[in-house]
Amino acid sequence: MATFERLPRALRDLRESRPGRVTQAALGRRAKVKASLISAYEGAKREPSITTLGKLLDALDADLLDLHYALTGEPRPPAPPDPSPEAEFLRTSAREAIEALKYIAMHGTIEDSDAGRTEGRGNGGTVPARGSADHDRPRREGTGRPPAKAR
Repeated sequence: MATFERLPRALRDLRESRPGRVTQAALGRRAKVKASLISAYEGAKREPSITTLGKLLDALDADLLDLHYALTGEPRPPAPPDPSPEAEFLRTSAREAIEALKYIAMHGTIEDSDAGRTEGRGNGGTVPARGSADHDRPRREGTGRPPAKAR
């Protein structure tokens, strides 16, 4: 069985393993997602987006390692009493990667604010940087380009 075919069961196991056995409704409120969507994810009727998966993990106070062990069915080894600097770096990097993926999923771009420009990622080219004169102009949905002029 492919790992992500186990996602519905893994999500349910993560939810039910939390103190107080978090209900779908309570998880929905915490993650700002409808309980019916959580039911659909756990019932393998729908697949969550990266953004939604990140929201669910955050609401469950879970990380990518928790998801990994829930997907593989392997028991998670106990955490060392004092995390090493390397482990803390990896944990922080994983959270930052999730945040970057959420941003890309929502905006389709990665901004390079230090250079004063924005690199296009799947949106057909570059988009003006924040603060530039063209930044606040309306854009066509998903293209990063101004709307077409009416004829």
